[in-house]
Amino acid sequence: MQKTLYRKYRPSNLNEIYGQKEIVKILKNQTENDKISHAYIFSGPKGSGKTSMAKIFAKIINCEKEEKPCNVCVSCTQNNNGTNVDILEIDAASNNGVDEVRELKSKVNLVPNYSKYKVYIIDEVHMMTTSAFNALLKVLEEPPVHTIFVLATTDFKKIPATIVSRCQVLEFKKIEPIEIENNLKRIAEIENIKISKEAIELISKIASGSMRDAIGMLDQCSNFSEEVDITKVFQITGTVSEKELENIVFLISIGEYKKIYEYIKSYIDQGKNLIFITENLMSIHKRMILENLEIEKTSDLLIKIKKDNKYYLSIVQKLNKYLSEMKKTNLIDEYFELMFLDLITEFGQSSKIEEVSTIKEEKSVQLETSCELLVERRINNALSNFSKEETKKIEQKISKEKEFYLSNKKYKKAIKIIDEIDLKAFGNNTIIFVNEHKHQEIEFYQNIDKIEDFFEEIYSQKYRVVCVDEESWKKIKEKYNSKKQSYIYSDEDKDSTKKIKKCFENEQNEISDIFGSSVKIMED
Repeated sequence: MQKTLYRKYRPSNLNEIYGQKEIVKILKNQTENDKISHAYIFSGPKGSGKTSMAKIFAKIINCEKEEKPCNVCVSCTQNNNGTNVDILEIDAASNNGVDEVRELKSKVNLVPNYSKYKVYIIDEVHMMTTSAFNALLKVLEEPPVHTIFVLATTDFKKIPATIVSRCQVLEFKKIEPIEIENNLKRIAEIENIKISKEAIELISKIASGSMRDAIGMLDQCSNFSEEVDITKVFQITGTVSEKELENIVFLISIGEYKKIYEYIKSYIDQGKNLIFITENLMSIHKRMILENLEIEKTSDLLIKIKKDNKYYLSIVQKLNKYLSEMKKTNLIDEYFELMFLDLITEFGQSSKIEEVSTIKEEKSVQLETSCELLVERRINNALSNFSKEETKKIEQKISKEKEFYLSNKKYKKAIKIIDEIDLKAFGNNTIIFVNEHKHQEIEFYQNIDKIEDFFEEIYSQKYRVVCVDEESWKKIKEKYNSKKQSYIYSDEDKDSTKKIKKCFENEQNEISDIFGSSVKIMED
């Protein structure tokens, strides 16, 4: 089987690492002066070279020759062909439990078989559970002299401070497009890939600082066509030209929603990279700000739109908000369409905008009324017999049972959903959750029956659940407290959960009516 290009051209020594000169220098100095730390955290974006650096570092510190790595000694040879039992790679994304760390802990004191050091490379370490981190902490507090840990992560903030304080942190940065371009040119030349300069530049830009992604795209393009030009890259990567995006920017400014919608529909139908398109729209608007400030050369687009920086900055902020939501949800198509409706309603200068805005408002009122009444009644019923002690017990029960049920296919989805939202109150066999982001609420009600089945499984009786955003939660509480003395519990019928789920499904269908048939409700 032929190796993929990103594996074939994976760096084998520090000189082949791109874009991380400072880190290369630090590790070179440490190895040359024998000042190696017992634990490192390699933090940075995907494809920036963290794992490659960890493997090369492990090879260097175990190399038996003066020139390191020599690639001829026993340790280097075993490392190169993947048979070095003293270099252990652990994927925390799939081995994130306390049992795996306890097993590691039991073996960590064993001396290396052939090498000077036993090196544990734990990839995506932020995926480990709290219990697993606590177990790892014990190892890091008193590490054996022959053991070194390299913890790699793309989400540094999720690593507990107690772990961070016992490690040397090296922060990797995104690789500059010019460095990616140079490497792609080198690989294309070696592999006899015919690719245009413009195509290489586009791939380098799309890769967004990830060398691995860039080489993967080059590999994909070379398998698609004998000669790779910029059009082929657009086809394969699901991206669109800057000229086309500039036209959309102009259409937003004049409120031409119908023309924009044609673009939206075609992008969704063709499976375009909607996140990349949104990022590019942000870049264009940021460029306009710089042009207005005379930091960059003025373009025809700026002259055409004639807006001040307050306009461009507001659009950038709104795009960023939607981009953040799109990266967290599987409802990307819906958020992409909502984003454009929001933009054109607020920023478009056209007589059509009033009509679009009115439709949006009327639909919103219709969508909210029936769903809100069902949700509010359920919350009021819970508050009428609220128990702080029982609420705490349920929190503890969920935390205790979480690991066990995550391995159960039937309840895994329910656990993941409630783990991302806050449990606020319990009363009358009803649990109230509060969400931070809209997509969490949508996913909750799409899977409300699975969530209630989960609670019935662990409590052997029927529990009702409900979820609202923080602002709605406060309003409903205040409203309830104002009429607390006169409130009468309103019993729900046996199909109440089905009605709530159906109500929220209807809400999504109403949104589909506004935007067209391309909007789909995503089911698990």
